[in-house]
Amino acid sequence: MSSDHPSQSLHHLVSQAPSPTHKHHDHTTDPPTVTTDSSVTSSPSPNAGRTAQITSDTDFCMFLPPQPGEIVANDEWDALGFCTKANNNASGARLLPNNFITSAHFARGDNYVQVTGLFDVNAYQMNASDPGGQFDTRAPAGASCAGYLSFVNLIEPSEGRYCIKCCNGPNHASNAMCGTGRSQDGCPKIIPGDYSGSLAAVSGRNGSLSNDVTNASSSSTSSTSLGTSPVPWHSMIFACMVFVIVMRKSIV
Repeated sequence: MSSDHPSQSLHHLVSQAPSPTHKHHDHTTDPPTVTTDSSVTSSPSPNAGRTAQITSDTDFCMFLPPQPGEIVANDEWDALGFCTKANNNASGARLLPNNFITSAHFARGDNYVQVTGLFDVNAYQMNASDPGGQFDTRAPAGASCAGYLSFVNLIEPSEGRYCIKCCNGPNHASNAMCGTGRSQDGCPKIIPGDYSGSLAAVSGRNGSLSNDVTNASSSSTSSTSLGTSPVPWHSMIFACMVFVIVMRKSIV
């Protein structure tokens, strides 16, 4: 992972050739001037498309570069909200690409909610060598998480991993909550949680399960792992009945 968000003078222009070794930055200076993409929303709000939200493991919004294939850290200042489904709390956000999320694990605790999991880099044409970047209340400009004072959101294409946490309370900006000064530490350390799921879409991962599963001090959790379906209960009952009948006949 990488070091923290640059000042305007160090910000890499999108027109420059992207570097797969670009590092994370922390947002400690004012952002450069950015323009809201008019194709995202018809709302006159300057912050339209700049709101994250977390409702559940199947209903949440986080930030991505505005165009497919872009290096995450190059677009930290002008990223846009992307959602699993339309949500009134995230005005102007786009929908996440089909099959982008491969696993999602929701957790709720005292003064915070979070979602952690894995994604398919190919679904948004992301560079699998890109170490990623961080989004928070300073970048992109005007960013927020609906109903919360602060948030931190990392996207890590090289790991096929994402995480987002939204926080309230007197310590909302502390490292134990939504602190933003250590993006180089990566998702599992900044937002402890469940990062299990399929990594088949990440170059070199060969479909292995993530080892980055850590405990989150939460009072409730739920998870969604896309691409797998449980065996229907009626099929299981039918199979048991057939087994019993066969066994009875063999005994007789």
